[in-house]
Amino acid sequence: RSHTPPSPYPRGIWPSHRAPEHQAPVTAPSRGMEVPQRDRPSVEQPGMSPDPSSVRALVERYLAEESPLKAATTQRHDASYASTVLEAWGDLSIGEVTPGLVSKFHRQLSAQRGPILANRILSFVSQVCDLAERDDLRPAESNPTRATRRNSEHARTEFLAAPMRVRFIEAANTALAAGEITRSAWIILSLLLLAGVRWSEARLLRWEEVDLTNKCLRFLPRGETRVENKGGDQRSIALNDDACDILRLAPRVSSWVAPNRRTLKPYTDIRKPLD
Repeated sequence: RSHTPPSPYPRGIWPSHRAPEHQAPVTAPSRGMEVPQRDRPSVEQPGMSPDPSSVRALVERYLAEESPLKAATTQRHDASYASTVLEAWGDLSIGEVTPGLVSKFHRQLSAQRGPILANRILSFVSQVCDLAERDDLRPAESNPTRATRRNSEHARTEFLAAPMRVRFIEAANTALAAGEITRSAWIILSLLLLAGVRWSEARLLRWEEVDLTNKCLRFLPRGETRVENKGGDQRSIALNDDACDILRLAPRVSSWVAPNRRTLKPYTDIRKPLD
């Protein structure tokens, strides 16, 4: 009895494909049904290399060649975007990725996973298509993502008003004097408020990165136990007089500026010393 195989794209985002009219159907002997050649699972024969023009091959190449040049956080994001793209188009060739297909993909992602993430995945697809163009696997200037309008993104910038910052500092000083927080936690809070450093930069700050003569922090390249700077470049932050005074008075009991007083190593969670 004739039976139509289920679509490999269950969520309605992905395209369905039919075998060209000139292509003969293949009979599945186990059930006696006719299955279009294109819908059959692709099984590589021994010694066969994957099609270099397939979306899967290009995404894997991008992750192997282009993504390692980026920061570690961006590499993790690329791997996540790749999973989404391969789930959608892993069996397609790059030439089958059309502007209409990309636009539908972007709309569905915007509705299901949010407008910002949809834009990030679209940018990832664009870079994979650029890689295909460089290898002549797509015509020049044929990137199919250019016709898709990105979702609007509005940068969120929030400033801590001076009176509120003073209240935070006073509360931290009171808690330190009462023994409610450790001195290391007080230093970390002070750097967050006075210097605008990141949480990872404050807890992993070393004395060799503190330059009180020039009133700045110069973060050195990260090691195995340190979080990599965004963009991979060296980051410097100016210090005001209050921040410099706090660092001058801080005890140097470790190579870390604000270590855990028990282990003399960086904190992993500031909530415990605050409690």
